Order: sequence, then structure tokens, then C-alpha cells
Amino acid sequence: MEHTDPSLDIAVHLGHNPNIQTLKLVNALHPMTASYLVCLFSRLAAPKIRWIAFEFCLVSLVAGEWGEVDEVLGGPNYAALQGVTMSFPAWLGISIIDHLVQQLPLLSSRGILQVTTMH
Repeated sequence: MEHTDPSLDIAVHLGHNPNIQTLKLVNALHPMTASYLVCLFSRLAAPKIRWIAFEFCLVSLVAGEWGEVDEVLGGPNYAALQGVTMSFPAWLGISIIDHLVQQLPLLSSRGILQVTTMH
């Protein structure tokens, strides 16, 4: 699978991987990050995936809209998902993190969303 936005310069070829249980993505947080993740997780066939970890470095203080990410990861294709960890730089303002987390009500309501900071 390859994301269609050439400015990201990222190609991810995961395809159908029924045995993936944990996936960690280290990515820059910018306005297109959410669209990239929707594209990635909408096409990933990994029915046994239990944990997804995001580690974000900061490129932009604008995080974009994350509602579609919540819909995909909170949907039936990720029913086995037991945890989603989002790690942000420690210096990032709490208001930016809160704004992003508020856009993830499905993951929050399942009790599987964890937010941490990195030093």
C-alpha cells in the first residue's frame, strides 16, 4: 500500500498480514497525519492486531481532524484491538493533545486509549 500524497515520501507495504499483533508507528504530526493513518488502517488486513502505538514528533502545531481515524480503529475490523498508545513530545501543550484526544470518542469509550509524553 502506498499513500497517495507524494509530499509524505512514505511507502508502506503491509498488505494482508493476519499474524500482526502489535504495530508501532513513529511519525511526524502534521495536518495530513490523520489522512495517512486512515488510508493505512483502512487497507490493513490484520484481524489479530491487539495493540497500536503511535510515537509522534512534531512538525506542525495543527494536528488535523482525527474523527475518521477513530471510526476506522473503533470499527469492526479492529474489534480485537486492546490498546492504542499515543506518545507526544513532553513540551507539547496539553491543549493540543486534548483537542486530538477529544476527536477519538470510540477509542476512549472502549477504554483502550492511552496518552503519554516522551522526554
